[in-house]
Amino acid sequence: MSTQRIEETTANFVAAAQRARAAGFDCIEIHAAHGYLISQFHTPCENRRSDAYGGSLENRARFGLELTRRVKSAVAGLGVVYRLSVDDFFPEGLKATDGLTIAIWAARSGADAVHVAAGHYRSLPAAAGMIPPMAQPEATFLKFARALKPRLSVPVIAVGRLGEPGLAQAALAQGACDFIALGRPLLADPDWSRKVRAGVPVRRCLACNSCISGMRCGGALHCLVNAETGREVDYARRNPPQGQRIAVLGAGPAGLTYASLVGAANDVVVFERAAGPGGALRLAGEAPRFQGVEAAKRSLHRYVAGLEPACAHLGVRFRVGVDVVRQPEVLAGFDQVVVATGAAYRPGLGVIAAIAWSSGMARWPGLRRLFARPRLLDFLYYRARRPTGEAIARLAPSGASATIIGDAAAAGKSAAAIASAFDAACGHAVSLPASARADGPARKDAMNGVGEVGSRQAAEASPAPTGCPPAACRMPIADRAFVASACADGSLRPYWRPTPRRAGSRFCSARCLRDRWWSPYLPLPRNCAETRMSCSTLSRTPVGRWRFACGWRMIAVLVASGAPHFTPQRGSPQLPLERLAPKHPGGQFSFWRKAWRACSLISRS
Repeated sequence: MSTQRIEETTANFVAAAQRARAAGFDCIEIHAAHGYLISQFHTPCENRRSDAYGGSLENRARFGLELTRRVKSAVAGLGVVYRLSVDDFFPEGLKATDGLTIAIWAARSGADAVHVAAGHYRSLPAAAGMIPPMAQPEATFLKFARALKPRLSVPVIAVGRLGEPGLAQAALAQGACDFIALGRPLLADPDWSRKVRAGVPVRRCLACNSCISGMRCGGALHCLVNAETGREVDYARRNPPQGQRIAVLGAGPAGLTYASLVGAANDVVVFERAAGPGGALRLAGEAPRFQGVEAAKRSLHRYVAGLEPACAHLGVRFRVGVDVVRQPEVLAGFDQVVVATGAAYRPGLGVIAAIAWSSGMARWPGLRRLFARPRLLDFLYYRARRPTGEAIARLAPSGASATIIGDAAAAGKSAAAIASAFDAACGHAVSLPASARADGPARKDAMNGVGEVGSRQAAEASPAPTGCPPAACRMPIADRAFVASACADGSLRPYWRPTPRRAGSRFCSARCLRDRWWSPYLPLPRNCAETRMSCSTLSRTPVGRWRFACGWRMIAVLVASGAPHFTPQRGSPQLPLERLAPKHPGGQFSFWRKAWRACSLISRS
C-alpha cells in the first residue's frame, strides 16, 4: 500500500465509524486480528516495508494506532474497542510479548477497551487455532488477557472457548478479564446470557467448527446443535405439540433435543435402554475426527451431560434401563410416541465398530489415517447401519401418533439427526437431507465437508427452473464451478456448487449431479490454490458460448441456454484448450468425449 492508499483506508474506517454512530450503535470494534489488514501490518513476515510503517515494532503498529486515534476523534462518545491477535502462533509471526505491547499502545491511543485474541491464517499446526476447536483446551486465550489486565486501565475482553458458564464466571470473578466475548456459544444457544443469569442450563457449543467450515465451503451459516441458526424465519412458523403426554424413545442427541424443546408445554418421558443418555454420540468422541476437526470426547460428553439437566429443568422425566421392545406396555396412555432409537449396525459389524471406538483403536498411529478416510467413514455412518424406527414405531399404543426422527429414520450424522428433532418439535414435516438418504454424490458432499444441514438448506432454498437461468446464475464465472447436468427429459439444467477438497488436493473435480432444480450460487473454498487456479482458467478461455476447463478430471462444462457471453479478464493470457486437457494416457479422448456430449446436450436445450 502506498501512503496515499493508507490515508484513503484510514478515511474509510472513519467514515464507517460515523455511519455506525448515525445508525444508533453504542460501540464499534477495530479488527486488528487473525491476518487481516491491520494484523498484516503487525506481522513481521508480512510487513516488509522500509518506510515509517515497517521495520520496528513501533512502525509496524503505527497504522493501527493512527487509525484508532482518527476514529476516536471523529466519533467522540462512541465506544471504540481494539481487537488484536497478540500471538500469531507461527515462527515468523507476531510474538506474544510484542502483541501485548501493541495492546498497551492501543489503549493509550484512545481505545476504550482491548479485545485479546490470538492466531493467524498462517498459524501452526493449523489456522483453526484462531477459532479453537474442541481438541484445544478451554479458555484458550485467557492467559493473554490475564497477563494484560494489570497493565491496562481500560477494560480487557477475553475470547476463545469461554462458553462454559462456570468457566466464564470464574474468569470474571478472578479478575482475569472484565468482559467475556462469545461467538459460537451464541449460535448454539442465543439465550446463553439470559439463562446463565437465571441459573438455567444452556445448550453447549461443541466447538466442532461446523459453523465456520460450512461457510468456508460455500454453505449457509448453521450450527450442529441448533438447527434454528440460519433458519430463524423458517422456524418462526411453529405448530408445536401442546398439553400432550409424549414418550421419547432413545436418549441420544435427537431424543434429548426433542425433549428439551417440547418439555415445557407437555408431559414428556424419555425412555433409554442403556444405563445413561448420550447414544452413539458418546462413541463419536473416540473417533480420530468429528465434523472435520480432531475429536475430543470431553466436549461431546459435556454436551450430552448438559442436555439432561436442561430437560429435567423443564419437567422431563427419564426412565433408563427400559427396553420398550421387551416392555411395550410402558407406552400405554401416551398421546404421541417419538422414536429416536438411532440406527443399528448390520449383523457382526456393531461389535467391530464398538471395539474400534471404545478401545481407542481408531486413534492408534497405524489406524488413525484409516479411520479418517472418507470412504470408510461413509461406510460406517451410512452403509453399515440400518434405521430402527419403523419397526419400533409399530409398538405405539392404539390412538397414539408416532414420529420417527434422527438416525431411526435414516442413518446419518449428528447434524441431520438434531435438525430432524427441531423439525418435529416445531410441527414441521420431518425431512431428512439428501446426504442421509442418498447413495451417491449427495452423501459424498457431506463427507467432504459441506454438511448435512447446509445441503438441506440449499435444496430447500432452490427455486424451480423456468426457462433461462435466474439472475443469480448469470454471474461471471471466475472462481466458480459451473456444472451442467442433464435431466431425464433431455433438457439441461445448470447446477453450480462448491467442489470441496482437502487442502493439498491437486485438482478440484466437479460432479455432474442429476438434479432437476437450480442450486443457489455457492463460492468455491479459498483454502486450495489449485482450486482457484483451475477454476480461474474458465474466464480465460473464450470459446463462444461454451467453455471448458479441465484438471485431472473434468472440472466444469459451461453455459446453458440464456447464459451471457463471457469475456477474458484484462491482461490474462489466452489459453488454448489443449493446454487444459489431462496429461495422463487416454485423458485427451475422455475429455473431448465428455465435452462434445455436453455441447450436444446444450445445443438441444
